[in-house]
Amino acid sequence: DITNRIAEEISISAIRYNLIKQDLDKIITFDIVDSLSLEGNTGPYLQYTYARSQRILEKYGKNNIISSANFSLLIQEAEVNLIKTIAKMDLVIEETVKTLNPKLLARYAYDLATAFNVFYEKVPVLREKNKETMFSRLALVKAFGVTLNNTFNVLGISALEKM
Repeated sequence: DITNRIAEEISISAIRYNLIKQDLDKIITFDIVDSLSLEGNTGPYLQYTYARSQRILEKYGKNNIISSANFSLLIQEAEVNLIKTIAKMDLVIEETVKTLNPKLLARYAYDLATAFNVFYEKVPVLREKNKETMFSRLALVKAFGVTLNNTFNVLGISALEKM
């Protein structure tokens, strides 16, 4: 059943993320209630944010082609911050590998999800009246989803389309 599968994926990701985000040289205390929260620095928070982004694309129509993206139209603070956060991924991966510290990538995933949630709260995407701006924002949502999904792949977390 789909609900049980999603619950299992959330549980596994909650545990995995909770262990990865810790300092490796400190004693780890695991709190299942905190780990399963949809708020804060948790695996389910990251998964929920990814699902939220996919819902926007689904509402637009995943098969619809985003005809044009003019990123110069994206000038609001939340848009610029999300773009900058997406752009940091390669540097974070490089530093994670160089230092053998997966916590850096976990922190990046959280920062990326937080930047998206600020964008989601402050910037209309599908309600945007200017089509060119809407397409540019949809492209940004898609870029966010691809980036977070790539981060999930490295961390071993499931990207859930729905929660």
